[in-house]
Amino acid sequence: MNELKKGSQKDILNTIQRILAPELDSTYLVGGIVRDLVLGKQTNDIDLVTNADSLQIARFLANQFGGDFYPLDVDRYIGRALIEYNEQSWTIDVSPTNGDLTGNLRRRDFSVNAMAMPLTNISTNEIIDPLGGLSDIGLKKIRSLSKDVFADDPIRLLRAIRLSGELNFTLQDDTAKLIRSHANLLTKTAPERIRDEFVRILMLPSSLPLVRLMDGTSVLCTVIPELSSNKNISQPKEHYWNVFDHNVETLGFAERIVCSNTRKNNPILKQIPWKSNFSDHFKEEITAGLPRYVIFKLAALLHDIAKPATKTIESNGRIRFIGHTTNGSKVVKQIMDRLRFSRREIELARIMVEQHLRPIQISQNWEKPSKRAIYRFFRDLDDAAIDTIVLSFADHLAAVGPNLKNDEWQQHIRLAEATIDGGFEEAPVINSPRLITGHDLITTLKMKPGPKLGRILEEVREAQFEGRITTSEEALTLATTLGTPGERD
Repeated sequence: MNELKKGSQKDILNTIQRILAPELDSTYLVGGIVRDLVLGKQTNDIDLVTNADSLQIARFLANQFGGDFYPLDVDRYIGRALIEYNEQSWTIDVSPTNGDLTGNLRRRDFSVNAMAMPLTNISTNEIIDPLGGLSDIGLKKIRSLSKDVFADDPIRLLRAIRLSGELNFTLQDDTAKLIRSHANLLTKTAPERIRDEFVRILMLPSSLPLVRLMDGTSVLCTVIPELSSNKNISQPKEHYWNVFDHNVETLGFAERIVCSNTRKNNPILKQIPWKSNFSDHFKEEITAGLPRYVIFKLAALLHDIAKPATKTIESNGRIRFIGHTTNGSKVVKQIMDRLRFSRREIELARIMVEQHLRPIQISQNWEKPSKRAIYRFFRDLDDAAIDTIVLSFADHLAAVGPNLKNDEWQQHIRLAEATIDGGFEEAPVINSPRLITGHDLITTLKMKPGPKLGRILEEVREAQFEGRITTSEEALTLATTLGTPGERD
């Protein structure tokens, strides 16, 4: 076994040894922690099995570390301790062996997760491996332990694919066939569990092969059935891939763009205008533990999902998808609602999908966009503005594929660069306080509340952004010229 490379992991296991000294002879490390110790990988999830009172041990560990205890399954005596140690968060799950350690291991999902290690010997080679986990680690294979493994818990269908990506392993052939034949079982799984596994797949730097694997095992369209209508839907001749493959390839380009090493080492991608704060922007956590780039990648996968429903073919043979952006944003909201994403996550993806053509439509004939157009772009897209610009690059590359034309690519880059630079240069104005408010129009100009008042305020705001007015007095004068007597008391 590799030496423990992470001091914090070795420290916490040694500390658990000391705390549980009276129960050491009947307590074992099992599952993923053993696998990762073999691989020399850091993990913050620790699974213990014991012949002692498992709920009592979990509670005892939580108390000793000053953490929290949760009875995960009282009927099966499974407890969880959530603790902080060495400035890291750790999850410790404790379950009973019921006097049969081998039987416990046989009930697990995959051979690489079906090994145990005595808590007394975590730094030795004493690994209990009745099901060939060490051999499969050597072969870099994910192998299911029985034909009932997915029926017992369907979330394992996604977990197998996620593990293959995290470990850089492949699915054993029989396991892949078993996943394909049981994919429909995911419909019986809690959507939150599906979301969490899918998110972990999208968090990986290269999730494109896993999304392709999900598709090849019938899992992808079980998780997102709306994608099935995208398959084999042809596009205009300018597109290299059909709608489904275009969506998937857009995800691939999206993650390559936000991955700094890939972007910098690719002669095409490194031309994309990339501000110094963009990397931190995509790493921002939208909700706890979920970075922005995951929602960005999900939006890339789903950005053209409504094309089949909006496809028309004109008499001259021209293929069009009128309204696919608006319809697509509604479909994306339905999908993410179903998977229990947060409101902020849903809104971010929804805007990206609805506005993904906006960056190339911000001006005519690839001309430099006006100040007003730039203002409206950042006003309308707000938090999703940068994400949507970057998505437009991935969309372009996934549209043309290997037939990329340098002149069109350079036009796209120049337009996006002008938009980005304009937004950054004018950020102080965009974010500055309004010169006048609706209250000013009502009290000073005696205007009535209503939609027209809002439009006047917005025209005044645009004039402020363009530099045509700079004071409240000038703003009121402009508002007076925009209003009409019928709109006043």
